[in-house]
Amino acid sequence: MKNNEFPSLSSKEFLIMGMLTNEDEMFGLKMVEVSDGELKKGTIYVTLQRMLDKDLVKSKEEKRGEDENGIARRLYSPTNYGERVFKAQELALKYLNEGSRSFWLMMIEFDKMFVKNGVIYDKDSCQT
Repeated sequence: MKNNEFPSLSSKEFLIMGMLTNEDEMFGLKMVEVSDGELKKGTIYVTLQRMLDKDLVKSKEEKRGEDENGIARRLYSPTNYGERVFKAQELALKYLNEGSRSFWLMMIEFDKMFVKNGVIYDKDSCQT
């Protein structure tokens, strides 16, 4: 992403961010299960790794008991940055679907945000 580009999410990233925003944290296979066929076992972890690289999500290993065998599962949750990117894209899609009359309402909302060096800032709180 160039420094002056507004970050965006692919359709799979958008779906995952929507789940994580509602649930706070989830396992990858749980996301596949509740996605109604939108996400597949073969691509979920590739997509989640890309989202980790973009700092959209973070992960942690599930705590396991000493008597449990196997590889620890990873829980994924949204980062603050990921939540802001998701909210901005959700807002843009909402107004895009409502038609051009809503364009000015969207611009008022977007005026509260700005991008500098690839980081989304909220003018009201001035937090990154």
